[in-house]
Order: sequence, then structure tokens, then C-alpha cells
Amino acid sequence: AVRRFTGLLDELCDELPELRRAAHSEFRTLEGAVARRMHAAVAPFAATHFITPMAAVAGAVAEEVLGAMTASA
Repeated sequence: AVRRFTGLLDELCDELPELRRAAHSEFRTLEGAVARRMHAAVAPFAATHFITPMAAVAGAVAEEVLGAMTASA
């Protein structure tokens, strides 16, 4: 968990301008796995609501860390 969390927030900061923009139903050019997961979580709501991928940051980070923890088990 520590290994995966280290640097994860820096990865998100690199894409912060895009993550703060209103989500669209189509995929955006996000590079990181967590950033793409954040967009995927909010994309279904983008057509009818103003929402940014930042709405999903906590869940996406938690899923990434959990995945790292269970992959090495």
C-alpha cells in the first residue's frame, strides 16, 4: 500500500487541470490509471449533470491502493 500510494498524488497533480474540467461521456486523454478510473466513474452522469472527475478521487485512490495490497498477497 505504501509503495503504491507513494507518488500517486503527484501523478494526479500532473493531470489536475484536466481532472478539474467538466467530465464528458467520451473518454478524455488522461494518462494515469487512477485518473482514468476517476473519469470512468463520473462519465455516466456527465450528459445530465455538471460533474468533474475530482468527485471520484477518494474512491479511485482507495481502489488503486487496495489493488496493490491484494496483488501482492
